[in-house]
This record gives sequence, C-alpha cells and structure tokens, in this order.
Amino acid sequence: MKYWIIVLTSFVISNTFVCAGNGNLNDKLGSNDSIYKMELLKLEYTFFLAQTDAERYDALFQKVLLSFKNIDFAKALREITRIKELDQKILQEKAFYDAIEILLFDAQLYNSCIDIINADNAGKLTIQKSFIKSLCLNQESQYELIITEIRQASEVLKLDTSRIMSALQNYFIESTEKKSSLYQALLPGAGMIKEGELKEGMVSFLLNGIFVALPIFLFKKQLFFNAFSYGIMPFSKFYFGGIRHTKHLAMINNEKKLEEIKQKNAELLFDFYNQ
Repeated sequence: MKYWIIVLTSFVISNTFVCAGNGNLNDKLGSNDSIYKMELLKLEYTFFLAQTDAERYDALFQKVLLSFKNIDFAKALREITRIKELDQKILQEKAFYDAIEILLFDAQLYNSCIDIINADNAGKLTIQKSFIKSLCLNQESQYELIITEIRQASEVLKLDTSRIMSALQNYFIESTEKKSSLYQALLPGAGMIKEGELKEGMVSFLLNGIFVALPIFLFKKQLFFNAFSYGIMPFSKFYFGGIRHTKHLAMINNEKKLEEIKQKNAELLFDFYNQ
C-alpha cells in the first residue's frame, strides 16, 4: 500500500507543479546548454590556432574541465584521448596524469581512471597513485588485480602486507535470488521473509490465502464469473507479483552485501597505504 501512496502522491505533485514550470525550466536548460557549447567552440578555436603542444594542451585541458563541470563525461573522455596524443614530455611537465586521475575518480569513472594510471608509463609508482588505483579496482570488484597491486606496492614502497592480505575479502556473493523465488513460489510470503521482510511476507501470505479461499467459496455458490473476477485474477497478480518482488528484494540484498565488502576493503586499503 505504501508504494501506491508514494506513486499517487508523486503523480499529483508532478502534474501540479512540474507542468506549470515546464516552459521556464526548458528555457533555462536550453540557455545553459547553448552557453556550454559556445564555450567549447571557443576553446576548440583556441586549440586550432595554437602553435605549440603546450598551448594545445591548455585548450584541451580546459575543455576537459568544462565537460566535467557540465557532467558531459563522454565529451571529457574524448578530449582526454586527444590530450594523450600530444607530446608526452608536455604531459609530464603539466602533471596531466595526476590531475586526470583525481577527476576521473571523483566522477566515479573507475575503469577510465585505471586506464589513465596504467598509461602513465613515465610516472613513478607513488602511494597516492597506487592507492587510487586500488580503490578503483575495489569499486570494480577486481580482487585478483588488487592483490597484484598490493604486492607491487609492498615491493616498491616497502609496505607491510601481513594484515591486509589475510583480511581482504573476495567479492563473490552467492545469489539468493533463485532460492528465495522458489520459497516464494511454494509458499507465498516465505521468500520475502527469507530476504528479511517479515511484514511484507506476512501480508503476501494473507492476501494469497484470501484469494485462494475466495474463488473456492464462490464456486460452491456457483458464482463462476465472480470467482474468476474476484478470486483467480487477483490471486494470479499477487502470486506472480510476489515472486517478482522477491527477486527484486534478493537483488537489493546482494548489492548491499557487495557494498559492505567494498566498504571494509576500502578501510583496509586506507590503513595499508597510511602505514
């Protein structure tokens, strides 16, 4: 019931307020987008007129910053690729890799951040660089690669691995989706209870029980149409809807377990790199 209340409330609010301000909002968004595109065009023109790689770098890097500011990550990644084609000496002088690593990590573009760190062949392995890479690998659930990075960091940076190697957790989680769905199919409500939703499980059990008993009662009264309309149809919706909802609960619980593992591993990595 609470879900339907939320849906109906959201529908009323959206129709009352959003439609009223839709024109102004669209105008504002269109204006911001036009300004953004114009600034990009100016920077591209600056890049075109640049005489040296240093000037080209400055123009492209400003485009990267502008793209991140406007949450246009696809554009930012394209400009980063263009920067990587410039003279590597310029990139090292400008500390390009260090700056981009932070930007990509903050934007949660973890795979791209890892690629940039790996592409920095001239840069020395530092605690910050190795720490950021390990955090990115943690977010991407790359257990074996984290172990490899930790071992490399321990050799180069002389860090003690005795605690983290024994405490670091693997990211494998046995999914409960199939088992909970089977419980829910055999006994409505059991799957939800298994996923920790006692109240929802009890409500599911009661509703399915009612809509099983009701058509039997109506059939005995020879009210066949009513038995189908008020019993079998609602039962099928609650029964199969309950199975789908159980799968959703299992998926959410598995994601929570994975996030807990990532959080614990991140704390271990923090302690490891701050010895």
